[in-house]
Amino acid sequence: QPVVIEGAPGEKVSITRIDELQNVVNIDNSRFLLMRNLDIYGGSTGVKIQSVTDFMLYDSKIHHLANNGVAANSKNTSRLYFVDNEISYTGGNGEGFYLGSHDGVFKTNNSFVVGNYLHHLANGASAQGDGIEIKDGSYANVVKYNFVDGTKYPGITVYRTGRGAVDQNVIEENVVINTVDAGIQVTADAIVRNNLVIGKSTAFVSKPFTTNPGNMVVSNNTFLGGGTTVRLTNWLTTDLAFANNAIHSPVGQFYSSSRTGRAIASGNVNVSNLTTTFVNLKLDGSALNARPVTGSSVIGKATASYLPSGDLNGAIRITRMDSGAVDFTGDSTTATQLRSSQYKVKTFGIITASS
Repeated sequence: QPVVIEGAPGEKVSITRIDELQNVVNIDNSRFLLMRNLDIYGGSTGVKIQSVTDFMLYDSKIHHLANNGVAANSKNTSRLYFVDNEISYTGGNGEGFYLGSHDGVFKTNNSFVVGNYLHHLANGASAQGDGIEIKDGSYANVVKYNFVDGTKYPGITVYRTGRGAVDQNVIEENVVINTVDAGIQVTADAIVRNNLVIGKSTAFVSKPFTTNPGNMVVSNNTFLGGGTTVRLTNWLTTDLAFANNAIHSPVGQFYSSSRTGRAIASGNVNVSNLTTTFVNLKLDGSALNARPVTGSSVIGKATASYLPSGDLNGAIRITRMDSGAVDFTGDSTTATQLRSSQYKVKTFGIITASS
């Protein structure tokens, strides 16, 4: 029985400020609060979350701010649900979602960032504009079905958890396009699978941040980059696997690896020609159909032990042996935004797929 703050159906309800001296919404010492169908704009941070658990922000717009869209970086938080929101025109460093503190003192855990559309984030000279950033020490979070377009820093940035496999962060079934920096950057303790990522230079980066990479599986992603598409640094241990990914670089620089040690690489395919590999996939992000065509070089090349049961669309992999984010005989990738509109909030804190 959550407390609900919402706009009435068919009505536009705005929460705003006349200046940037304070945040638009501050939430502290709160449990079981649901906010939905709201228009939030005009202050410093759009929604600042402090000592909060069991919170949901659903189907709302957050835009034209001097700072972050949503920040949960000054207290420990858990069971936060951000579903089907649109965040745009941030300022300052300008992250869309900033979860956990940079020094790792405050952590966000067991939370979901699902089906959000992030675009036109901060891009000034001193701005960063990450799309979704999960900071060092935050754990057991799921980043899924998000569409991130045109960030200066990575579209999705995730650091280590410092915990075991059961508390890995999961980054899956997202579309990230037109990033100046890497599309997705991950340090450690994560599962990265079934994402479609197009970077202006680099699509995927994994490198040390307070620790070397470890405890991570990067599988069945489709990575496109304008330069060196994949960069792996200090991949030294056998608990690291880079498998079943489709990798395209128009200049032939598919990946760069530094000190890869005993990390596992299997089932990856370097794609030279997008036209003869995918239905309609373009490096500028104008076409996003990453389904393999008949005779594609990615068909049948995957390693079974790292293959997810589903693909980018959430469809069951029928052929089950294709590299890349989309199964050959599965549903084709949508050419527009991937949003989680097929998901419904059945009960507070539970997101269940509808039939």
